[in-house]
Amino acid sequence: MVLTGLDHSSKNAFKSYVVFLLVVTGLLAGVYEGYQQWQRLSCWGGGYVQDAWMSYCESKRFGSYEHAAVFFGLEPEIREKMAEAQILTLSGSRLQEALSIAGASDWFKERGLRLYMLGFGYDEQSGFAEMLLSKYQTHPDVLVINADPYLTGQLSDVAKLIKSNPHTEVTAALELRRFEEWHRWICARIDWICRGTNASFRARSDGHWIFSPDKDRDKPRSMVLPAAPTESARLAKYLENAKRLLRLVNVDRRCVIFTTVPSTDQSGDVAAFLAERLGARSVLPEVHDLHTRDGSHLTPESAGRWTRSFLTVAEPIFNECISPREPRSVSTTSDTH
Repeated sequence: MVLTGLDHSSKNAFKSYVVFLLVVTGLLAGVYEGYQQWQRLSCWGGGYVQDAWMSYCESKRFGSYEHAAVFFGLEPEIREKMAEAQILTLSGSRLQEALSIAGASDWFKERGLRLYMLGFGYDEQSGFAEMLLSKYQTHPDVLVINADPYLTGQLSDVAKLIKSNPHTEVTAALELRRFEEWHRWICARIDWICRGTNASFRARSDGHWIFSPDKDRDKPRSMVLPAAPTESARLAKYLENAKRLLRLVNVDRRCVIFTTVPSTDQSGDVAAFLAERLGARSVLPEVHDLHTRDGSHLTPESAGRWTRSFLTVAEPIFNECISPREPRSVSTTSDTH
């Protein structure tokens, strides 16, 4: 009987120990999850009041949302705005950022022109534009392409995941969208929480980027210098990729504009070559004393001067190619293809 009593006592002690471990583990898991959620909550939320959705946050718990949001059409206005666009831009981050921070959106609005900017970060290439144009089948009057080199036909790592695992990626993106709804509510009421982590937003109206305040963005790090000519083999490859891309868009070749946003390693020879071979236009304004913040992206001051010059040279092409018309509807394939 004594042994049996000891046995029961040991069992009870063991059960209590297990329960204690489970409780502690649960508390630690809750604390960790709370910490992770706090990291996401600290993402800058200033873009919500500018009618935009968060496209990217430096928090590891958020990362990039815009690739999936645009490809899967998760934000309700995307399909409509792409269908209505008279001017569509295709690019990586250089043109997208330069036009965004220089206020190009206001320039187009003042002239009653409908713009949509399809530029992406993560060193995105023209392969993702092919995926989008194959799906949405839009018909802009003017197509602006940054050939910097962008026309490699390749995909960024983010786009590769969307292509190879669409169901997984759309599920993850929907979770980020649900978080944004909660984050927007929090930031509207306790705004000091939403100031700790750099983030960018994409405007619902035309897709331009809105950035969180960042003093480093204004600091010139390097001057744009003349770059070496592009090798002929690469030019030939870019040409084939450009032809493949243009087959997906019903636009007059004379209304296709190739350009290059100046940086420390790119010249305008690709844009000029493609325009000449394809019967398109090249717009390569000569703007002196330009600076980048990171060797790749122009500072706000330089972006402003370059963008104003670009728009001045391109305006006659816009006027020639754009005629008044009713907004068009857009057809799509399945959301996961």
